[in-house]
Amino acid sequence: MFKKIVSLLLISFLILVLLSGCASNNVIGEVYGTEHEYIRIGGDTYTLCNNPGVNKNRDRDKKLGKVVFRNNPSESMMVWSLKGYSNKEYIYTLWVYDGAYYKKDK
Repeated sequence: MFKKIVSLLLISFLILVLLSGCASNNVIGEVYGTEHEYIRIGGDTYTLCNNPGVNKNRDRDKKLGKVVFRNNPSESMMVWSLKGYSNKEYIYTLWVYDGAYYKKDK
Protein backbone atom coordinates (compact mmCIF):
# COMPACT_ATOMS: atom_id res chain seq x y z
CA MET A 1 0.00 0.00 0.00
CA PHE A 2 2.84 2.41 0.88
CA LYS A 3 4.50 1.80 -2.51
CA LYS A 4 1.25 2.65 -4.30
CA ILE A 5 0.92 5.93 -2.42
CA VAL A 6 4.53 6.88 -3.13
CA SER A 7 4.12 5.96 -6.81
CA LEU A 8 0.92 8.00 -7.07
CA LEU A 9 2.60 11.02 -5.43
CA LEU A 10 5.60 10.73 -7.74
CA ILE A 11 3.41 10.53 -10.85
CA SER A 12 1.38 13.53 -9.66
CA PHE A 13 4.55 15.53 -9.08
CA LEU A 14 5.90 14.71 -12.55
CA ILE A 15 2.62 15.73 -14.19
CA LEU A 16 2.66 19.01 -12.25
CA VAL A 17 6.24 19.74 -13.33
CA LEU A 18 5.44 19.01 -16.96
CA LEU A 19 2.33 21.18 -16.95
CA SER A 20 4.02 24.12 -15.22
CA GLY A 21 6.84 24.08 -17.79
CA CYS A 22 4.44 24.00 -20.73
CA ALA A 23 2.34 26.86 -19.41
CA SER A 24 5.05 29.43 -20.13
CA ASN A 25 5.66 28.52 -23.75
CA ASN A 26 3.56 31.44 -24.98
CA VAL A 27 5.03 33.58 -27.73
CA ILE A 28 5.85 36.93 -26.10
CA GLY A 29 7.86 38.62 -28.83
CA GLU A 30 10.35 38.31 -31.66
CA VAL A 31 14.10 38.16 -32.16
CA TYR A 32 15.73 39.86 -35.15
CA GLY A 33 18.95 41.31 -36.53
CA THR A 34 21.82 39.86 -38.53
CA GLU A 35 23.21 38.03 -35.50
CA HIS A 36 19.93 37.89 -33.53
CA GLU A 37 21.11 40.87 -31.51
CA TYR A 38 17.66 42.38 -30.84
CA ILE A 39 14.54 41.15 -29.08
CA ARG A 40 11.21 42.97 -29.01
CA ILE A 41 8.79 42.06 -26.21
CA GLY A 42 5.69 44.22 -26.17
CA GLY A 43 6.88 47.82 -26.48
CA ASP A 44 10.37 47.06 -25.12
CA THR A 45 13.47 46.39 -27.20
CA TYR A 46 16.42 44.45 -25.79
CA THR A 47 19.97 44.37 -27.20
CA LEU A 48 22.43 41.49 -26.88
CA CYS A 49 24.96 42.19 -24.11
CA ASN A 50 27.58 40.57 -21.89
CA ASN A 51 26.70 38.74 -18.70
CA PRO A 52 25.59 41.38 -16.16
CA GLY A 53 27.43 39.47 -13.40
CA VAL A 54 24.93 36.72 -12.67
CA ASN A 55 25.07 32.93 -12.57
CA LYS A 56 22.85 31.66 -15.38
CA ASN A 57 21.62 28.64 -13.42
CA ARG A 58 21.30 30.08 -9.93
CA ASP A 59 20.05 33.55 -10.89
CA ARG A 60 17.66 32.58 -13.66
CA ASP A 61 14.22 33.38 -12.33
CA LYS A 62 10.80 33.04 -13.94
CA LYS A 63 10.26 31.60 -17.41
CA LEU A 64 8.60 34.40 -19.37
CA GLY A 65 7.83 32.52 -22.59
CA LYS A 66 9.45 32.37 -25.98
CA VAL A 67 10.40 34.77 -28.75
CA VAL A 68 10.22 33.68 -32.39
CA PHE A 69 12.68 34.59 -35.12
CA ARG A 70 11.33 37.30 -37.39
CA ASN A 71 12.73 35.62 -40.53
CA ASN A 72 11.77 32.07 -39.44
CA PRO A 73 8.81 31.96 -37.01
CA SER A 74 9.12 28.20 -36.62
CA GLU A 75 12.37 28.77 -34.65
CA SER A 76 12.24 30.21 -31.14
CA MET A 77 14.27 31.09 -28.04
CA MET A 78 13.11 30.59 -24.47
CA VAL A 79 13.26 33.71 -22.26
CA TRP A 80 13.74 33.99 -18.48
CA SER A 81 13.85 36.93 -16.13
CA LEU A 82 16.87 37.27 -13.85
CA LYS A 83 16.79 37.52 -10.06
CA GLY A 84 17.66 40.99 -8.83
CA TYR A 85 16.18 42.68 -11.91
CA SER A 86 12.47 42.92 -11.11
CA ASN A 87 12.00 45.55 -13.84
CA LYS A 88 13.34 43.01 -16.40
CA GLU A 89 16.30 45.27 -17.22
CA TYR A 90 18.16 42.08 -18.20
CA ILE A 91 16.77 38.82 -19.57
CA TYR A 92 18.38 35.46 -20.31
CA THR A 93 17.61 33.46 -23.47
CA LEU A 94 18.31 29.92 -24.54
CA TRP A 95 18.31 28.82 -28.17
CA VAL A 96 18.95 25.08 -28.47
CA TYR A 97 22.12 25.01 -26.30
CA ASP A 98 23.31 28.60 -26.78
CA GLY A 99 22.47 31.01 -23.94
CA ALA A 100 22.69 34.81 -24.11
CA TYR A 101 21.88 37.93 -22.11
CA TYR A 102 19.95 40.94 -23.38
CA LYS A 103 19.66 44.41 -21.84
CA LYS A 104 16.54 46.56 -22.13
CA ASP A 105 17.11 49.69 -24.22
CA LYS A 106 16.35 53.00 -22.54
